[in-house]
Amino acid sequence: LLQATDWVLDPNGDGDMSDAMDLINLSLGSDYGQDEDDLSFALDNVVRAGVVVVASAGNGGDRSFKVGSPSIAPRVISVAQTALPDEQSFVIAVTSPAGVPGLTDNQIKLTVLQPWGGAIPASPGLVGDLARPSGSVLGCAVGDFGAANAGRIALVNRGSCAISIKASNAQAAGATGMILVNNTGGAPGAFSYGGGGTITIPVLSVSQPAGNALGAALAGGPVSVQVDPAIAVSLAGTMVASSSRGPSIDGIRVKPDIGAPGAWLSAEVGSGDGQTNFGGTSGAAPTVSGVAALLLQQFPKEKPILIKTRLLNGAYPFVSTPDLEGNLYPTPISRIGAGEVRALASSTSTFRLKSGEQGGGGLALGSVHTATNVTITKKVTVQNLLNVPQQVNVVLNFREAADQALGAITMTGGGMVNVPAKASVTLNLQFTVIAANLPDWLLAGQAGALGGDGTVLNGPELDGYLTASVASGETQHVGWHLLPHKSANVNAPGSVNLKRVQQALIPLTNSSTVADGGVSVYSLTGTSPKLPKPAAGAPGSPGSNVAQVDLRNVGVRTFAADDVVQFAINSENRRPTPLYPAGYEVDVDSNRDGTVDYYVFQQELGGFGASGQSVVYVQDATTNAASAYYYSDADYDSANIVFSAPLGALGLVAGQSFDFSVYAFDNYFSGLATDAIEGMTYTVDTPKFAFASTDVVVPRNGVGSVTITKTGSVAPSTELGALFLFDNAASRREAAAVIVKQ
Repeated sequence: LLQATDWVLDPNGDGDMSDAMDLINLSLGSDYGQDEDDLSFALDNVVRAGVVVVASAGNGGDRSFKVGSPSIAPRVISVAQTALPDEQSFVIAVTSPAGVPGLTDNQIKLTVLQPWGGAIPASPGLVGDLARPSGSVLGCAVGDFGAANAGRIALVNRGSCAISIKASNAQAAGATGMILVNNTGGAPGAFSYGGGGTITIPVLSVSQPAGNALGAALAGGPVSVQVDPAIAVSLAGTMVASSSRGPSIDGIRVKPDIGAPGAWLSAEVGSGDGQTNFGGTSGAAPTVSGVAALLLQQFPKEKPILIKTRLLNGAYPFVSTPDLEGNLYPTPISRIGAGEVRALASSTSTFRLKSGEQGGGGLALGSVHTATNVTITKKVTVQNLLNVPQQVNVVLNFREAADQALGAITMTGGGMVNVPAKASVTLNLQFTVIAANLPDWLLAGQAGALGGDGTVLNGPELDGYLTASVASGETQHVGWHLLPHKSANVNAPGSVNLKRVQQALIPLTNSSTVADGGVSVYSLTGTSPKLPKPAAGAPGSPGSNVAQVDLRNVGVRTFAADDVVQFAINSENRRPTPLYPAGYEVDVDSNRDGTVDYYVFQQELGGFGASGQSVVYVQDATTNAASAYYYSDADYDSANIVFSAPLGALGLVAGQSFDFSVYAFDNYFSGLATDAIEGMTYTVDTPKFAFASTDVVVPRNGVGSVTITKTGSVAPSTELGALFLFDNAASRREAAAVIVKQ
């Protein structure tokens, strides 16, 4: 791909870029895109050289920060997928029995008809009784279906094989249709054809809760359903469930930039005249590329950033998203960017609203952790394309009226702007975040468990469109996005003196007037100095294909009565998601013989890109057998993570000493360890320093304390003092290492 990128700039290889391509489309990518990605870095430079670059955002679904590389590069146009204008959701009505638990109005309103399957018959539609496969509910083998499926609608679970294989097997047994029950949370999706011959029966996918409700009802007796096309719901102007959510991990940039329909028929290579289904954001990106090509033809002298501005300004901003009940709500900016592409509006504008962000994307106000009011300045330029002056009114609009009613963010510097003919006016917009009016942040410690559900950020996110309008009624807009954390601001001293006393109070103060501060207390067992910032081109720098993960502090605490050990890891830099690119591993030598016995580490449940959930595994170093026990205890955009594990799984009991080391590594690109705190020792429930409380709350604008006591224990330990992890903390106040002086 890098070689292809070079070729784009100089096709004949003569060192002269005057023959460079005008536009390239990339229907590819990798979830959880990173700035260290070499292709993202290269393509950003390609845009700077004068080539428009369009890339698919990814098909990772509504999971926060999952938008992929290379589309996350600032100057690349990242494309989400919206529904085709003729797409519909076919309502599954349960005609018998009445009142199925879990189904509102005894219906499933949100379904996805798979494009490679058959059509829903004309009214009265698909009518019949449900039947499970007689063998495995996964339906991956022909033998899973029998005579009981003939003439009935098969209810099949997702997993283990391609959906089309399941449908082929059901069809061969005489099923009249198939309903696929999703195996993950979130909305149902469209799935690629994976073989099995021609599928003539209709195949509908439904959400996991809806499908489970059907399954439970069927377990209790016969279930009859009807899918009548006459009551189908139009999905025009809506998001496709599988389209990846942003914002970007690095920079919290507004990504995707724009959306487009993406479920098409494509010519099939090598077939002569064959066609095949082609969809996802891989199908949406070429749609935007086509519009960009038309704009380049119409405006051949405009640079890529202006073509991108035209696309974003002219997009349709009123895209909706169906919830699991089929109800529509305004799509978050972190899923759709500026909206759905519109060729006519982008090509006929009389003025434009150019974002001052690097790459010209939406206004990224960032992930703001604050206990006080904060002001963020953003530049936008209003350019008049006419030969006469125009008055342009620039206003801040919110996606949700309830967000505006909070009064949590205001903007100054806009309003009515007089723009001379063929001239530009640059505005310095001041966005003021009012901490007291922000919604409470309720997700501390839950990013590991909830990372697979992007809708949990719909509440705290504040977003909408900066809209500019003229007297003719023409409007242009760019998206804006803020992920605010209403924060505490707890402070602790750097040391506590136990030279002449057995016990002391460690004072805690919370200067925030808007949030109480949760404090978790651990024994501090090791620290690490800050690594130098990577030089350009060095590992850890943009484009290097290596992520640098920098440890700061490590702590531990045990609860033998509950069979739990917790390792607290504090790093130098916040990470929006606990999944990537920061991996951590705790190597435990439970019998202190110098050989590692167990590995404790975090990993995405189900593998890369599978669930969005971060779980803690314990792996036996001898047998390599690994089991997941807990979700990672972490917040969104945090430098802290806590690994919980059963003491028994590590071969530990009360009073037993163990050695351990913590390694930070790049778990996205290279697997390389980039930092370590080694040679630590602790004794289960027998610390050198005991704390009266393991978790305390410091009230807003108040004080608190933690009592520390020298226990007199002579058990082996590298304890240095206390490590405090602060929940929902203001910037760079997430942890404090308190060293004991004795």
